[in-house]
Amino acid sequence: MPRIGDWQTIDLLVTVKAYPSVSTTYGEAVCVAGVRLDSPAREWARLFPVKFRDLPPERRFAKYQIVRARACKHSTDARTETWRPDLDSIEPGEVIEPKRYWAQRRALLDPLIGPSMCELVRGRQSGAPGPSLGLVRPREILGIRVSPAESWSAGQLGTVGQQPADEQDRTRQARARVRLPLPLRGPELPDAHADHR
Repeated sequence: MPRIGDWQTIDLLVTVKAYPSVSTTYGEAVCVAGVRLDSPAREWARLFPVKFRDLPPERRFAKYQIVRARACKHSTDARTETWRPDLDSIEPGEVIEPKRYWAQRRALLDPLIGPSMCELVRGRQSGAPGPSLGLVRPREILGIRVSPAESWSAGQLGTVGQQPADEQDRTRQARARVRLPLPLRGPELPDAHADHR
């Protein structure tokens, strides 16, 4: 197990870019997750914090794009999959497009399919060092709910405004785009999971 402060080069197939959040520690940042392609067995990894909207264009990446970055274990996040990236080291690579490469995506992801969300949640609630990321195949999807975003609070906007002077101009320009309009709130799954409890 790598120690905090030990830098490694990670090759990650990005499968998730989370909705941006603001904190006093990181300002505006997103969590990026995906499948490590550099490890002997495929495994999940989370990169945080990623100040995605502040990345220069040549370091930005899409979902299902392979990125290479230096990263070390996160000092304040004990989840086993979490790594702190060196944002200046990000090298976007190949995009695995859906039109031609669904089979390639499936070959990378199918071995990581777990039994159920209930098992993932149960593992986290037990306090054991179990996985906090996973992929499940739902039995039934009832729909997907999309709802308007709430505005960021004055405190969150103030936090973004406390960035160093060279970042403040970008922040002022970004305030109109600070909250994305439609966060995804789904999918909606059946309430009855008796066989997974």
